[in-house]
Amino acid sequence: MSEPKTSSQSTDEKLDQFLRFDALRLKRKSKQAVLELVGAVSSLEAKKVWARKYLKRLPLNGAGRIRHEIYEVIVFPALKAGFDQGDPEATYLLGKYMQNLHERPTLLNQLEWRSAADFFRLAFQGAPSSDRTGAPI
Repeated sequence: MSEPKTSSQSTDEKLDQFLRFDALRLKRKSKQAVLELVGAVSSLEAKKVWARKYLKRLPLNGAGRIRHEIYEVIVFPALKAGFDQGDPEATYLLGKYMQNLHERPTLLNQLEWRSAADFFRLAFQGAPSSDRTGAPI
């Protein structure tokens, strides 16, 4: 008897499907898959877990951005929540993915129009001994 799929397995499959379609440049299928993925990650807690788990795996497009639906619906809310709580890792990642913020001024406005350097400085101040944020800018 097979075990029921967990929501994590479901999002894993949806991400894999999106990545396959995206790699094959199947735009319509890719868009449908990404919409299914963002629809499957609904609560803020689920977004935090998903973003932390997959952020390093997500491919950036040619301009250094995460696919906008994924960034707006999953990643940004998770990172902003972490930033609001003073999480240095979330703060660092907001700076790292600044291109996404520039593409969506309404999101950048929620962060008081800070620059990437501002996020990196704040991340360093929050965790100066971290491997990620430990080097001065």
